[in-house]
Amino acid sequence: MLSPLALLAGLVLCPAALASAAPDPSPTEDLSQCVEPPIPAAASTPAGPGSRSRTPSFYLSIKQFKRRSASEPWSIVDIRAEKAYKALRIPGSLRIQTSFLKAAGILKGKNALLVNEGHNFLELENLLPRLAEAGALQFKILDGGLNRWASEMEGTQSALIGDKRARDGLSRMPAMDFVAEAIFSNWLVVDTTAAKAGGAPAADEKPLPDAKPVPFTGNAAAFAGRLAALVRTKGEKQPLLTVLIADQDPKRYDAIRAALKNAPVRNVFYLEGGRSAYAAAIKQRDQMVVAAREYAKNQPQNRCNR
Repeated sequence: MLSPLALLAGLVLCPAALASAAPDPSPTEDLSQCVEPPIPAAASTPAGPGSRSRTPSFYLSIKQFKRRSASEPWSIVDIRAEKAYKALRIPGSLRIQTSFLKAAGILKGKNALLVNEGHNFLELENLLPRLAEAGALQFKILDGGLNRWASEMEGTQSALIGDKRARDGLSRMPAMDFVAEAIFSNWLVVDTTAAKAGGAPAADEKPLPDAKPVPFTGNAAAFAGRLAALVRTKGEKQPLLTVLIADQDPKRYDAIRAALKNAPVRNVFYLEGGRSAYAAAIKQRDQMVVAAREYAKNQPQNRCNR
């Protein structure tokens, strides 16, 4: 599975290969459509919310999946790395790399629900329209991924099986991933930093895109109420809404998570490393884009370099 930053920075220079994630072509394959994709302009500017929306028809909620799987043949396909799958998984799910989805004969005549942690959708959104010729009847993506499954299916026969530490880590989102996924407008980014802790970003700290300030001061009920109101307001305009909590001090996440335990807020993730990690990720993204530009200059036009 390609990393979100590789997708964003254009490190894969053949869109045909990126679209299909297929094995190397045969010598007779027509490569005439392989051209260099545009490298993102203005490397210093992160792709923020608003430039693209997730496609509702690509997704199923857990409730929708349960209803449809009661009368239709479905397979749950986990696309994460093998190590992550062995540590934590949905009972009965299959692990298939995205590069092998087209060739997965085991899916023939069935519907396939694609599952990951729940915060990485860029590759899947790009891949799904190109899976029409695969053996499955249709492919859908689980909204909220394993993180949502863990919270809604806890205590049932379908609860996740595996390591508790892996379960606790599902809600953590690496800053590098968010730099890429932020192109989707379905994010609600919430800065929970308390004013007394220095709510304003430092001079060398990149502000989170379109972040809404909801300081967490220890009053769990008030905080949960304010966040729930924000979710209702934005959720009316943005289906598939996903919440990202960011704080200057990531050690506060456990208390924030506890405050939201009974709140009507779903699909919540926490920015790993806090606000400063986002600044570091932006810097690394910029370096990757510069490297990709240099790499692209030396590549032949109109052929795939895989």
